[in-house]
Amino acid sequence: MKKSTVLTLLSCFLFFHLSAQNTENLIAKKWLVVYQYELDDLPKSALATVDEIYQLAEKGHLNKQRIKALIYQAKFANTLEENAQLAIINRFKNELKQLKSPEKNILENYLAELYLSYYQQNHWRINRRSRTEEKVDPNDFRTWDSETLLVEVKKHFQNTLQPKSQLQKAPIAEYQVLFDSPPDNNIYRPTLYDVLAHNVLVFYADDANQMEAVQDTYPVSDTAYFNTFLTTDIPESKVFSPKEASLSLYQELLKFHIAQEQTAATIVLQIELLNYLQVHTHISGKGDRIERALKRLKVEYTSNEASTLIDFELATKYYDQGQKKQALAYCENAIQEFPESLGAEKCQSLKDEILSLAL
Repeated sequence: MKKSTVLTLLSCFLFFHLSAQNTENLIAKKWLVVYQYELDDLPKSALATVDEIYQLAEKGHLNKQRIKALIYQAKFANTLEENAQLAIINRFKNELKQLKSPEKNILENYLAELYLSYYQQNHWRINRRSRTEEKVDPNDFRTWDSETLLVEVKKHFQNTLQPKSQLQKAPIAEYQVLFDSPPDNNIYRPTLYDVLAHNVLVFYADDANQMEAVQDTYPVSDTAYFNTFLTTDIPESKVFSPKEASLSLYQELLKFHIAQEQTAATIVLQIELLNYLQVHTHISGKGDRIERALKRLKVEYTSNEASTLIDFELATKYYDQGQKKQALAYCENAIQEFPESLGAEKCQSLKDEILSLAL
């Protein structure tokens, strides 16, 4: 290759790199303007600036900024316009056709949240409608009955998690701009798959989100879930069951993080699983089983600072039972072992609360 050709290619690369950097810097400055307009309660001005950001992001192929702009456009449009939900959702559906994974998965998640938010805000009216075999108006979700709407929510949440392998390889730090969680918490949900799966689990766990016509009678009754969950077979349901889907997803996430040796994420998932079992199982003595399981986890992971989150769970349980001395012991253990950890911070707050009641 001739020297002049190499120089030309290098010049082109530098030009596009600098151009992209300049666009990102400009977008960052415009977001500061948006935040200030929001603080000043000027949604119309904020929306106009977000529209400018969207155009810059689309032109510069900056998909994360493009999605963030979409989210804020929806937020301000809802404030400024009556019945804006239909236009917003149609906009999101159109954007879905243009994006690829993993950005597409993020938008699927937000679309599910938009449908769900509409249902939660209007369920008292929607639940009065009779169920129909087909959508009254396929293009207007505002005419759908509750089952049709919740099926749509479930569909988009399930789409959120596919293709799994690609999402598991995507570090959440690269998508921080789209999520509210502080960067320090990335150790507990280190991949994009973790964050999206957590949102799906929250949806499945809320009985108010489930279709009234299909009662979830799936039995969560195997005591092995408290001891050997990873190797326990989860029975298949003949129809879709949020409980089965939740248990399967917890099992899948745990196996993934154990294989990746991501201990903090494993600890948090184990705690969340036990909290799920607390609510959704009907097993005699489940409180004692959960306490024993937490103590086993504490022994297994005592050298990791995330184990202080187990201390906090145990301290909270003892406090709720009126056993303040035991609760304080777990709090003080966490604070002494890893004083800078999230668990120690939570334990310090609980300790302060317990001691304040003693005054």
